[in-house]
Amino acid sequence: MGAKHHNHDNCHHDSCVHCHDYEYLRQLDKRRLLAALIINFMMMAVELISGLMAGSISLFSDGVHMLADGSGLSCAFYAITIAHKKPTAEPRAAQINGCILLVMAVYIFVNVRHRLLYPMDINVEVMTGIAIAGFIANIIMYFILHDGNRHSLVMRSATWHVLCDTLSSAGVITGGIVIYFSGWRLIDPILGFVIGALVLNYARKLIIESNILLHDLKRNKNHE
Repeated sequence: MGAKHHNHDNCHHDSCVHCHDYEYLRQLDKRRLLAALIINFMMMAVELISGLMAGSISLFSDGVHMLADGSGLSCAFYAITIAHKKPTAEPRAAQINGCILLVMAVYIFVNVRHRLLYPMDINVEVMTGIAIAGFIANIIMYFILHDGNRHSLVMRSATWHVLCDTLSSAGVITGGIVIYFSGWRLIDPILGFVIGALVLNYARKLIIESNILLHDLKRNKNHE
């Protein structure tokens, strides 16, 4: 009987340690998301305004992408805050992220079409300079989020949001360099289209993955 009591104490102790570790990781992830959100919204505002002022659809698209990132990070923060109370919060938030990205992708494609039909002058210096700042900001956010809870769908989706935007910022920088040295302005809407396609593909994957997780959670609940 003493052995049984001892085993029960060990199980209780292990359970407490697990709960403590989970809560510690959850609070750490919340702080990471909050730091990334602050950087994101500051850079997003700069890119959107600068994209309009510079006449660059690719820079503006990157700003839209950062807006989607901000929405995704906000949903992730909300999900992690209530995930311990509501298990479906994380996949629901990821699902919302995917829908937001779908809408943003369509918006980018509409703007790309308009720019192809009605070309305009581009301020290459502003376009490239702001894109470099956006690239650096995304690298910082990526490293902030990368060490988060890798078992969390929301943290992984938030990290991939930022990684995609890092790649799109690199594309805008490349476009600025090409326009500066060759004057080939068509690359700007082409890059805008590529960024839109990346956003669309990621949205599709995110919605599929979150739907599968929601289905598994509901099935497990029905079996209980």
